[in-house]
Amino acid sequence: SADLPIITVGFVAAFVSALIVVRFLLDFVSRKGYSLFGWWRLVVGGLGLVALMIWG
Repeated sequence: SADLPIITVGFVAAFVSALIVVRFLLDFVSRKGYSLFGWWRLVVGGLGLVALMIWG
């Protein structure tokens, strides 16, 4: 129960940041379409896999 204020602040910060990110993503996708977003996800995912193979 002593950690409840810390957990509450963390929850609120995560909620607010999620709202901002989702809003930005929806605006971006509505303007540019899913193509660029899809390629970006593939590149970032590939780089993440390479990083895991090297340093993981």
